[in-house]
Amino acid sequence: FQSQILSSTYSLFDIPFKVTPAVAVTQALAILISIGTSRDVFIPIKDLSILWITNKVEWSRVVASTNTIDYRSLNDTGQDYSRVFGRLSKKTWFIHILFPNAIKILQGIFVLIISFVIVIQSNDIIDLFKDFAAVHIISDLDNIAFSLATHGYFGSNLKRDADQVKKIKVKDKVPHVCGLPLRPVMLLGVSVLMFGSFFLVLLNQQNGVYFELKYPKCEIFSDKTLLAKIGNGVCDGDMTLNTYSCGFDGGDCLDLNVAFPGCYPLHPAQVGDGICQDDLKRKECGFDNGDCCPPMDDKFYGDGSCNAGSYNTLECGYDGGDCKGFKDKYPSCPELFEDIKRSDGSPAVIGDGVCDLIIEYMTPECGFEGGDCEDCRVDDLKRLGDGKCDFGSYNTDACGYDKQDCLECNALVADPSRLGDGICDFYNYNTDICGFDGGDCVEFNLKYPNCQVDNPSKIGDGICDSSIPELMTPECGFDGDDCKEECTDSVENIELLGNGVCNGGEYNTPNCGFDAGDCLECNAMIEDFTRVGDGQCDGGNYDSDACNTDGGDCIS
Repeated sequence: FQSQILSSTYSLFDIPFKVTPAVAVTQALAILISIGTSRDVFIPIKDLSILWITNKVEWSRVVASTNTIDYRSLNDTGQDYSRVFGRLSKKTWFIHILFPNAIKILQGIFVLIISFVIVIQSNDIIDLFKDFAAVHIISDLDNIAFSLATHGYFGSNLKRDADQVKKIKVKDKVPHVCGLPLRPVMLLGVSVLMFGSFFLVLLNQQNGVYFELKYPKCEIFSDKTLLAKIGNGVCDGDMTLNTYSCGFDGGDCLDLNVAFPGCYPLHPAQVGDGICQDDLKRKECGFDNGDCCPPMDDKFYGDGSCNAGSYNTLECGYDGGDCKGFKDKYPSCPELFEDIKRSDGSPAVIGDGVCDLIIEYMTPECGFEGGDCEDCRVDDLKRLGDGKCDFGSYNTDACGYDKQDCLECNALVADPSRLGDGICDFYNYNTDICGFDGGDCVEFNLKYPNCQVDNPSKIGDGICDSSIPELMTPECGFDGDDCKEECTDSVENIELLGNGVCNGGEYNTPNCGFDAGDCLECNAMIEDFTRVGDGQCDGGNYDSDACNTDGGDCIS
């Protein structure tokens, strides 16, 4: 196929734009043989030079031997040839000498032209000699027929005539033209014409003339370095050459492009060279044409288990046949050209009951890893093992705790199931490594960034938790405004709640969490918390720092 492309040029006689030095030498040798074996050109010229019309004795003898005259009886009786030959006319010479030899010469010239065209059309040594031999066998059919006639294959009459022709003897005399011997001049002329034409073809091939005729849109004619690479038998990865306009590097890249249409390697010679190249380790390049397959002596190759990744590919023989059953059952499952290892370094196995969480296999087309991962059903497979702990159905044993992304967080919390359950849990749950309780606390943290409580879910739940002083702080929005009606609307200055000082009065009430906890110490020391800040100075423990000197009543 490649040879056909190379020879499909637009030049005269369909000449290939380039041939190898070995082919060029063979072409020259074929032309030399053609000239040396051109009997149909040079023998008729010799015969005509001997049997010219002026040499009546000699040509009459030849004509007489094939005419009705009994040439043998003339020999036997010793009769004078001249009397017999005198009856032979110039018309007889034209018909029996000039015309057949002229036809023979034309035939020989035609054979030389055909041979020359076959030679310059060839770019393969075997094809050259095959076609060359066929032409010369055809051109020699008349000589073959004469040889068969002399051996009696065409009857006794033809054998007798053929034998008679062989007995004819004529005197050879080399004619001269302008003082030069005719025959050597003819031989030299034919040789100069054929070899001159041949060297002109070679020159046009070297200069890219024929290449430009075939690929007019391949603009590399001025670059002799690139031109030398075209059709040199080596596929060059340069996309300047491996294009349709340049005949896919003059045909050199056809096999590669057909086998791996989407590969486009930088170094095509590396494809299938026995060494696994990382840049060719992909489906488009046939997994480096098999170079990146596990070696045949790999202990896991053909071990009876269907190993995942590069083992389970067409290029690698579907793990020596171990994965053929899987491929037959799930024909639409994609092939992965990569090494998929377990923690112990062994390849992941498909259909062994262990979910290896191979994302590409966790689809209906692959039977959820051949049935190994049936219990791991998540909305987005790409989130498995993406480096971020996802919760809910991802953070389960069946899914490998988000393909190990959640292992660190799970070790910090008491109950991993509370992560991402819709309820904001604090402390270790509400940390960056746990995704702020699996996202449950994100909104809370934005609203109350400095509120650190045990039960953040109570904040803003619609219930006033004034009995939990830590919720009744400005940082926690006074229980997320749950106590707005009971407390914050009833005090004069909301900023005094939880300011570190027991203010007493309307602040020191259960609805306000006893001044957001500021009065708890004081209330524990006295009998009636309502007397703090009631406008009358009560002595004793009321008049203490814990009670802010009776809520300011005892300040003189």
